[in-house]
Amino acid sequence: MMAIKIDTILGGCKVMPMTLKKSLMMGVMAEESSKTKKARAKLKTRMTSLEKKLTREALTQKSQEINQWISRHATDRLSVEKEMSLFDKNQNPAKPSRNVSKIQEELAQSLGKKAAKK
Repeated sequence: MMAIKIDTILGGCKVMPMTLKKSLMMGVMAEESSKTKKARAKLKTRMTSLEKKLTREALTQKSQEINQWISRHATDRLSVEKEMSLFDKNQNPAKPSRNVSKIQEELAQSLGKKAAKK
């Protein structure tokens, strides 16, 4: 069996990437099915209708609705007993998980054994 280089098949020229339209015109790729065309058209119309609905006024209105919902349900929220802030320089760290605690104990024991041997 003889191996043929791609360069010899293509006449020694480099292959440049083609656009979808050009490849369809040249017959390199199969044309889309009618179902695919229909689905693409449907998605395009849906996207354009969504883009039309997405305006600055609609965003501000939705923002106001969210703020009103939060204020309406403020009585349902539980208050936190502990005073916390987001960036408190790790003054209120979370408790380590059982797995981390287990590893920490194992390390302490192994280091204790090594220190005792010296």
